[in-house]
Amino acid sequence: MTAAASGKLSVISFATSNVVWSDTLSNDVYTAKFSKNGNWLGVGQMGSDTIRIYNVPSFTLNMSFSAGHASSSTTINELDFSYDNTKIVTCGSDGYVNQRTISPFSATTDWRTAIDNTKSIVSCKYASSGKVGISGTDNNMRILRSWGSIQSTQSKNGVKDVDFRAYSDVFLYGACTDNKLYEMDTTSGGAIRTAYNGGDE
Repeated sequence: MTAAASGKLSVISFATSNVVWSDTLSNDVYTAKFSKNGNWLGVGQMGSDTIRIYNVPSFTLNMSFSAGHASSSTTINELDFSYDNTKIVTCGSDGYVNQRTISPFSATTDWRTAIDNTKSIVSCKYASSGKVGISGTDNNMRILRSWGSIQSTQSKNGVKDVDFRAYSDVFLYGACTDNKLYEMDTTSGGAIRTAYNGGDE
């Protein structure tokens, strides 16, 4: 799957390297991700808090809705589907992280967590437990509880992407602009340590 600044979204077959489906949206595509069960493709855009969810493999539009951010022109930096495929989390340029139930669809957000409305939340990922790991331009890594409140915060500059260890909500990893990978360990109060020091090894 590829997402382009032109608003072009394409799905490519690994088996044939051919484009199996494409669409062109009105805004640049910032995030596109398959659900864990592979039944949906979620798409978020620059300058729009509208989320589009397509059926897979037909790629017909299943639903389109506002993610409920500060304004309709909020950029959705990332979205992620929960492990049980019933919820979606979005993080935006408005400093909010929002969760919505999509199966069955809810017309309102489950929760909206304001991190810092002067900053941008650039990455958000689910743990298998329903907790959410985030990072933003406020130079912090955080873990949110499954109901949206902040569980742990640790300062780390330049983290552009986060993810949990597989099937764990204890260790959150952050990929940083210094070419290092950091591990936030909640068993020791959220301590940060270097998990990978860069280089070619």
